[in-house]
Amino acid sequence: MVPVPDILHGFKDSLRENSLRIKASTGGRAMRALIFILISALIFSVPQLLASDNPAQDHPLNGSRPPGQAGIAQGSSAFDREAAGPEIRVAIGNSSQNTLEHGQVVITAGAGLTVAQSPSRKILATLRGNENLIVSHDRFGFYTRVSRAGRPGPTTLGTFRNPLVIRPLDPMSPLMVTSIVRTSRRIAPAYRGYLELRPSPSTGKLRVINVVPLEEYLKGVVPSEMPFTYGPEALKAQAVAARSYAIYSLNAADSSGYDVTDSTSSQVYSGFRSEQESTNAAVEATSGLVATYDREVIYAVFSANCGGYTENGENIWSDPKSNAFPGTFRPYLRSVPCGEAVANLEAEEGARAFFTGTFAGDNADSKYYRWQVHWTRSQLEQIVNKNLAARYALQEARPFITPAFARGASIGKLLGLKALQRGPSGKILALEVAGSAGAWVIQKEFNIRQILRDPETGAPALSAGMVFDFEYDGSGEITGITARGGGWGHGAGLCQDGAGGMARRGSNFVEILKHYYTGISLGTMPLRLGGETRDARGERAAGNAPGGKEIGRSFVSPTGRGMLVIDNAGLSQLTVQVNDLPPVTVIAVSGQIPGQPPDASPLPEANQLPEANQLPEANRPPEANRPPEAGQLLPAGQASPTGPPQSVSPTMAQSGVTRLDLAGMLKPGLNHIRFLVPAPSGGSARVLVEVE
Repeated sequence: MVPVPDILHGFKDSLRENSLRIKASTGGRAMRALIFILISALIFSVPQLLASDNPAQDHPLNGSRPPGQAGIAQGSSAFDREAAGPEIRVAIGNSSQNTLEHGQVVITAGAGLTVAQSPSRKILATLRGNENLIVSHDRFGFYTRVSRAGRPGPTTLGTFRNPLVIRPLDPMSPLMVTSIVRTSRRIAPAYRGYLELRPSPSTGKLRVINVVPLEEYLKGVVPSEMPFTYGPEALKAQAVAARSYAIYSLNAADSSGYDVTDSTSSQVYSGFRSEQESTNAAVEATSGLVATYDREVIYAVFSANCGGYTENGENIWSDPKSNAFPGTFRPYLRSVPCGEAVANLEAEEGARAFFTGTFAGDNADSKYYRWQVHWTRSQLEQIVNKNLAARYALQEARPFITPAFARGASIGKLLGLKALQRGPSGKILALEVAGSAGAWVIQKEFNIRQILRDPETGAPALSAGMVFDFEYDGSGEITGITARGGGWGHGAGLCQDGAGGMARRGSNFVEILKHYYTGISLGTMPLRLGGETRDARGERAAGNAPGGKEIGRSFVSPTGRGMLVIDNAGLSQLTVQVNDLPPVTVIAVSGQIPGQPPDASPLPEANQLPEANQLPEANRPPEANRPPEAGQLLPAGQASPTGPPQSVSPTMAQSGVTRLDLAGMLKPGLNHIRFLVPAPSGGSARVLVEVE
C-alpha cells in the first residue's frame, strides 16, 4: 500500500490545483466548493491507494534499496535485483539524434505516471493515462506543467531546481516521449524503466536520461543494431556483444550523468517500440553472459560489414588518454578474415586485387560488401575543401590532419589521392590529398570517411577500405575519380553481416563470438567481493559488494558446464551457492592448491597446468561414473559417487587465480550463483563463472 504521507501529497496537489475555485467562491458557495474539492481529491487518491508500491520509493538515488542479508537468503529481493544485472543510464537524443539537448520534453504513459523530485522521494504530481507532462528548463529550474484532457490549457505545477524522476504507474506501461519523433518510423519513442530529467550544460536546455535494467535495455538495442530476421545464433552473438559493450561502458562511467547514448556514438537504442520476438528471445537465451579477456569484460565493438577482413582495434581509434595513434592495443581486437583468407592487404597491389575482385565471404551477400562512388574533380575539390576544414576544427589535442587547414582555405586543383598506410584489412590509415596549393595527410579511418563524402547524399564514405581510379583529359589533368571499396563502418570486432553468414552456415553464437574476438572467454560479469569501489558519480560500482553483503548473478550456461574463477587478493573464505544446492564455503590456503604449480606466483592463465586427475575429454568416463576432479566445487559433506563424503571444503589460493570446476552443479539454460564474504574482511577477490 502507499504510505500515508504520499497520499497526502496527492491530496495537497488536488487542493492546489483547485485553489482558484475557492477564491472565486463566497458564502455558501465557498463551503459547497470546499466539500466538492475534498471529495474529488479523495477520488483522485484512490488509484494511489490501490497501487502496491510507491513508484518513487525504489529510486536508486533515494538510498532505499534493502541492505544485503547476513546469510545467503533464498528469494531475497536484494539478490533478485542484483542477479538481474545493473541498471544503465542512457542519454536520449533529439528527433534527429544529432544532439542530447532538449528545449522542451513532453512525456505520457498509457496507464499514467508520477513525477517526483530527486534525490527526495516527494511526489509532485500523479497523471492519468490521457495527460501529458510538459517540462522545460531555464536558469530558475525545471518549469513543469500538466496538460489535462478536457481542460483549457496546461496546469502549472511550478518550478523545481532538483532533477525530476518520471515513472509509469504500471511498470508494464512504457513511458512515451511525444516531443521526440524518430524520423525512421515517424512515431514517438517509448521506454521501459523510468526517465530522469536533468539540466544540460547548455543554458535553457535539459537532458533526458532513461534509467533501465540492463537486460531490458538490450531488448531495445539488438533489433536496432542487427536485422531481426537474422538467425537466432547471430542474434545471440549480437546480444552478448551489446551486453559486453554496455558493461564496459558502465565500468568506464564518468560524471556526465549517463553511461551511454542512444545513437551510434555508443550503440543504437530505440526503446520499447523497436522490440521483436526474435531479438527478445536472443537476449533471454544469453542472459547474463558477457565476453571477457583475462577476466575483464571486453570493449566489444561491432560494425555492419567489415568488407571481408576485420581491422585491428588500435588502427581505428586513438588512445583515449594520450591521444596517440595507433591507439590502445587490445589483444582480442585482431584482424580476422570474414570468410576466404587473402594475403598482404597492407600493400597497395593486394588491396586493389581485394576490393576490385570477387572473394567468398560470410558477409559477401550484402550490398555493402562491395561498392563504388564516383566524383567529378570539381565535386571532390568542393567536398574536400569543406570537410577538411570542418574535421581540422574538430581535432583533439593532437592533430590528425597536417598541415593546418583553416575554414575558407582550398587545396587548389586536385592532383591525386594516395594511401600512405593501410591496415591488415586493407583499410586506409593515412591518406594524402595532393592539390596545387599543397599536400595534406589525413590519419584515422573516421576522418578519411568524413572527408570523402558521397556527392549525391553528402553521407560519409561507407568505409576506409577502398582504392582509387582516376580519369584524365588529353592534357593529363584529372577529370573524375572513382573509389572502389568494401564494407560499412569501422570494421573492428564483430562483423554483423558476417555473423549472419556464419549462423547460416551452422555456427553457434559461441563460435561466432570467438571468431571475431580473439582469445576471449564467455561468462558472467566479474564481481568484486570484500572491497567496495565507487564510480565517478560516487555510486557503488556495478558488480561490487563489500564484506558482509550478498551479491549474485543469473546467467545462461549453454552446455551446463563451467568454471568458477576466483582472482583472490587476501580473502580467507568465501561462501558460494549454485542454484538450489547447499551453500559451500571455499577456504583460502597457502602452498600448492589444485590447478596451480608450487611456485608462489601463479602462471599466466594460458600456461596453467591441467587440474590433477583431469583426463582429456575423449577419455573421460560418463558423468554419472566420474569421480570428482581435484578442485571441483562440491558442498562439504556431499557424497562422492565413488567414495565417502568429502571431508574438506574446496580451497583457493590466498593470492592468485583459482579455477574450480562446477561440473554437476550447473544445468543447460538459466543458472543462479550467489556469493557472501564474511564481514569484516581483510581482503578482496574478483569472481566470475566461465561457461562452455
